[in-house]
Amino acid sequence: MLRHSDPQEPSPGKDEITNESWLITAIEPVKRNPERRAIFLNHTFAFAVGSETINLFPLAVNQVLTAKQREIIEQHEKFESAKAAALKYLGRCMRSQREIANYLRRKGFPSSVIMRVINYCLEHKYLDDYLFAVTFVRDKLNLSHDGILKIKSALSQKGVALEIVEQVCTQLVNKEELLQRAIVAGQKKLKMLPPSEKNREKLLRFLTQKGYPQTIVLSAVKEIFDK
Repeated sequence: MLRHSDPQEPSPGKDEITNESWLITAIEPVKRNPERRAIFLNHTFAFAVGSETINLFPLAVNQVLTAKQREIIEQHEKFESAKAAALKYLGRCMRSQREIANYLRRKGFPSSVIMRVINYCLEHKYLDDYLFAVTFVRDKLNLSHDGILKIKSALSQKGVALEIVEQVCTQLVNKEELLQRAIVAGQKKLKMLPPSEKNREKLLRFLTQKGYPQTIVLSAVKEIFDK
């Protein structure tokens, strides 16, 4: 086998798609990631591919690649790389579709590849904005004690559709429960404050910043100080 300097990723610059063809002159393990293979075309390192791409597109030394074949293989490898990055990111916690798209965009993947990964994740149930919203709302209510307005704003920023946000919040939150949560949050905050005539005002501001509606804030503060 011909000897070449060790290929390092990322892949080389893009070639203009023409009617050219290339001869595969060597296929070698990538030193830093032996599961990947470096493809040499006309004795020059061209690109590297992972096992998924190799399985889908069997490549061999002395095989001729047309420009179209090369484009298809390289585009699929981008998809496999983006898919792996997305699944790793999803492994940490649930994400919304927009969060995955933004993450892959920051990684430098093109929009066409990102959309393909999003569709793959939806088809395989790795992404579900409704279930994401349910988990998010429960966590914010029970762990952060955030108000409904703050929760809705956060979900909107994460790209969850308004109809999903409203549906989930309606299912999981009722006015009485929200009032009790505001009272608990206010009581905890009050214990941290030194005695002051301004504590009522501070609690009003605190609960408002936590995202509770004004009517809930006023009722909670009244309940706390009237006891």
